Amino acid sequence: MLAIKSWRHLETPSDCQLFFSASHGPAIEKFKLGTPGTQSRALRYAFLLVVIKYGILGYTFRRYWEQKQNRAKKEPEVIREKTADGPA
Repeated sequence: MLAIKSWRHLETPSDCQLFFSASHGPAIEKFKLGTPGTQSRALRYAFLLVVIKYGILGYTFRRYWEQKQNRAKKEPEVIREKTADGPA
């Protein structure tokens, strides 16, 4: 095994790999591969964000639609007939 004291002595990719695995070992492997707990947590948060996003959009659209329907009920369209004398 190669004993590398400093990053300045790195010459090949395998030297880099040995240096970083020796100095940062478990942290890099854990970050690179991810653990099943981390992956499921990430999926859970992604799912939660999607649910919240579409929940807010759905709620907003529903309120808009209800207000639109209520306005149509409250303000019936008035049809005025024209007479020979002028406007009704």
